[in-house]
Amino acid sequence: MTPAPNGTAGRSGDRLTGFPPVPQPAPVTPYPADPADPAERQGPATWAVHLRSGAVVESNCLGLPLEHRILDYARSFSELGVSLLSFYWKDRKGVLGQILLELSPDGSWVNLGWNPAPAPGGLTVRELQVLTLMAAGLRNHEIAGRLSTSTRTVTTHIERILYKWNVRSRTAAAVIAVQRGWLILPIPGGTDDCDALQVALLRTSHTSVQRDLLHCRRA
Repeated sequence: MTPAPNGTAGRSGDRLTGFPPVPQPAPVTPYPADPADPAERQGPATWAVHLRSGAVVESNCLGLPLEHRILDYARSFSELGVSLLSFYWKDRKGVLGQILLELSPDGSWVNLGWNPAPAPGGLTVRELQVLTLMAAGLRNHEIAGRLSTSTRTVTTHIERILYKWNVRSRTAAAVIAVQRGWLILPIPGGTDDCDALQVALLRTSHTSVQRDLLHCRRA
């Protein structure tokens, strides 16, 4: 993927296409209590969120549930002033994947893509967490506090990231992470002191983590 500024994906092939017509707002029904393991599903899933009506339309969601927190991210994304943003997310089943948010040309829709994938750049999930906090400008001891580990362990993680990417500084690693969307949400320890990251500006409602998953109806 070609790097692009502000954490956006860098080529047209990464974009989601085919925004659906505006539907009438439709209620969503709770997903069954014990959904199938998303890790067993193959390929990306996509939804479209209509910002004005609140309707959520599945495009190719493969029967996967849409978590309320991700829906909140999609809605708040429209306020950031960018057309494309990506990050990594581990769902409640523990499956890691890349989230891609794309605003329609007229600003009325957000297309939301989910693609199960391992941590990028040869990283572990823990290294991805360290990288995200490092890119937010936190120092090693601050990262250690958020991850409930030692400063030395954090230093080792950073050394491994630099080695894997063949870069000499944490700043260079942070630039790569931001440009390619190689950051994970939710940010470990919360978004306080992380506003330097665009993805940290994505907000969720107070109750979103307490609600059921959504199973979206087709328009």
